[in-house]
Amino acid sequence: MTDALDANRLPRIDDLDWTDDNIVIDLTVDPPVVSYRDRSLSLIEEPPGTAQRFAVRAFDIVSSLVLLTLTIPLFVILFALVRLTSPGPGIYVARRVGQDGKPFDAYKLRSMVDNADELLELHLAMNDSAKAEYAVYHKLQDDPRITSVGTFLRASSLDELPQLFNVLRGEMSLVGPRPDLLTEPEKFGSTMSTVLRVKPGLTGLWQVSGRSDLGLNDRIMLDVEYATTRTMRRDVAICFRTAWHLVTPRRRGAY
Repeated sequence: MTDALDANRLPRIDDLDWTDDNIVIDLTVDPPVVSYRDRSLSLIEEPPGTAQRFAVRAFDIVSSLVLLTLTIPLFVILFALVRLTSPGPGIYVARRVGQDGKPFDAYKLRSMVDNADELLELHLAMNDSAKAEYAVYHKLQDDPRITSVGTFLRASSLDELPQLFNVLRGEMSLVGPRPDLLTEPEKFGSTMSTVLRVKPGLTGLWQVSGRSDLGLNDRIMLDVEYATTRTMRRDVAICFRTAWHLVTPRRRGAY
């Protein structure tokens, strides 16, 4: 084992090669620790400056206003389809964890039956394989709660259109970690404080890297990586990758 490295020679996280098989990330501590072969390196993190925060917020406001303007007719049609094809409200409101742990109401077009929570509890109690799948992914690929219109909304990600209002209100960002349920932070352990340093996003690394096909550990790694390496250039690149995934006929993880 080598001696402790000089702090002046510790690499910035932007300089790490995340494709290197020799790199292992310990997500049980905050900030995360990278082990490279027989050396342990603490990540050097710098909080975003005022200019970067301003640029991100300006990008969020302009982008959400443009997208809302372009998609209002589509939103009205989808809202009507949800209401006409299944009983219940057109918009589903869920409490999520936001930046610095502050809860907020996230909006989505309703893609499930109105009594989804009760139906899930009953379904998991009667189906061991579904219970095991839900424990890993927090979603079900064959979910009996999803309506016929909801299947299309989820596959196309159009159920998330109302979250543009969350972005406009400053509760979410266009790009960021996945917004998590209030009951989920305990599953992240000490890494949650790292993830919550930035606002949750309408899209993010998780969405362009497999979405629901990812297990919890993979999702945590992506969220931590994003929160500690965020740049405007990377946000724009993720937006373009998201657009490509939306128009690609065969997408993974959207259910």
